[in-house]
This record gives sequence, C-alpha cells and structure tokens, in this order.
Amino acid sequence: MEVCVEFLRALMRAYEGLYDVACREDRAADRNYGAVRDLMAEAGTADSRQLLLVTGESHVTMACEHAFAVLRDLRDAVGRGLTADTRAYQEVDSRFRDALHDFRVEVRRSQGLADADDIRRPRVPPYEMVPVQPAGSS
Repeated sequence: MEVCVEFLRALMRAYEGLYDVACREDRAADRNYGAVRDLMAEAGTADSRQLLLVTGESHVTMACEHAFAVLRDLRDAVGRGLTADTRAYQEVDSRFRDALHDFRVEVRRSQGLADADDIRRPRVPPYEMVPVQPAGSS
C-alpha cells in the first residue's frame, strides 16, 4: 500500500508542477521538453513507478502504467508549449484526471474496500492563465 501511495504522491507532484508551468505566463521559458523532463524526474515518478511495477497486483500495475503514460502525454504537451487555456492541453489534462481516478479506484480495490468506486473524481482546475505581476506589486 505504501508503494501505491508514494506513486500517487509522485504523480501529483509532477502534475502540479506541469500545471504550474502551463498556467503561468511568467513560466513560458519552462515550457520546453528539457525543463518538463527535469520536473518529472524531480517529482520521482519513474522511481516510484518501477517499485510499484515489481510489487503491485496486476490490476494496480496496469492502472499505474496508464496513469504514467497519460502523465507523459501531459509532460509532452507542456514541453511543446501548450498552455492551460488551450483545448489541446485541457483534453490531455482531462485524460490524466480520468487515469488518476482509475488508479485510485484500483488501489482501493486492492485493499478490499467494498466502496472502492465511490470516491470523488479529481477536481477540474481553472484553465486560465495567471498573468505576470508587474514589478513591485504583490
């Protein structure tokens, strides 16, 4: 179970970092493949994924792989310069939130929870750009 939770935490660290890059006008320079690849590495997604793949039940590992693949799609979208206010970004983001929900459900099923499917879906973030603040303002 701890391995699943660590993978989930790594997914969320990476997702939140990608979202931050995608929605802030002052992060335009970070919307490139090198920066988002580094962001994913710092989040620890690959390491926690590998540990889960060798210790998890097959239905959990399949959900893990799908969530990781869609997160990579989101990384690639942001790396290509897509921003949160574009339809293309929002479509990949929606696919990630669906995959994240499916992973959570499979982890709950692996714990034998009778209500495994009865969890809230991940919230939809605001898809608007955060403008650059003028110098000297807070």
